[in-house]
Amino acid sequence: MLVSRLTEEKQILVKEMMQHCQYLKDSVAKVQTQIATISDCIKTGSYPNGFTEEASKGLISLLQRRLHNLRLKQQTVACIYRGILEPTPRLVDENEGEMEEMDWQHDLSSEDDDDDDDDDEEDNDAEVGTQVT
Repeated sequence: MLVSRLTEEKQILVKEMMQHCQYLKDSVAKVQTQIATISDCIKTGSYPNGFTEEASKGLISLLQRRLHNLRLKQQTVACIYRGILEPTPRLVDENEGEMEEMDWQHDLSSEDDDDDDDDDEEDNDAEVGTQVT
């Protein structure tokens, strides 16, 4: 019964991941369409909503930044989802998929500790004046 529940949960998770990827893809297409529309308006000299040429170019700049962020998010999400769907060697090597509770909790707590250390380093870098990317 637990195996069938796990299979059902995995199917739900995969469906939600696919919907998220499709949402990002649709968002990219919408932003590209907006950029093309405003670019055409600049070429023809007819600016929408009483915008000036400078305002229209500024809007295109913002839309291009949004497009870049969406594409970056698409890549990040694809890598994360791929990692989730592909089993790790450690999980496969465990006897019949069972892991000891202590080892699992230790792995999670050590990852959390590492994340906290990274945050502290980023804060220190920002204070020193170096650019954190």
